[in-house]
Amino acid sequence: MSFELLDFVNRLIIEETQDLPASQLVAETDPKYLPTDERVNRFRSITQSVISAQRKARLTEYRSMYEEYKKQDSLYHRALASLPESVEQVFQQIVAIVTSGGDTVPKGWTMAHREEVSGKDNDEEMKKIWVRMYMLGLIEDERAS
Repeated sequence: MSFELLDFVNRLIIEETQDLPASQLVAETDPKYLPTDERVNRFRSITQSVISAQRKARLTEYRSMYEEYKKQDSLYHRALASLPESVEQVFQQIVAIVTSGGDTVPKGWTMAHREEVSGKDNDEEMKKIWVRMYMLGLIEDERAS
């Protein structure tokens, strides 16, 4: 509603009220015909509880949708989804990246392995290395191409 419309309606109400006889004004503003404070407060609490319940339900729904989106779209989960099935493929991609710079190791390599502990050479560690390299952008997602 526009301000002009509200102002117009307000002026009509004022004019109508001014034209009413005094006895009718007293009758219409009699407290026994108006809702009590208790009824108003009860109505307010009912509407507030309904509104807050609906807000909580919407918030829960949107929060779960966001968590699902975040889970599917996060870089880590994309890396896990792109992880090759065989350890041989993982190893070949890691070797290709390490040897791609000739005598120098790519910059991202040190970042990917800054927390690496020596002496761990099992398949899971190799997959973790691959995931870190993917997250650093050293490995391209073949599905996106």
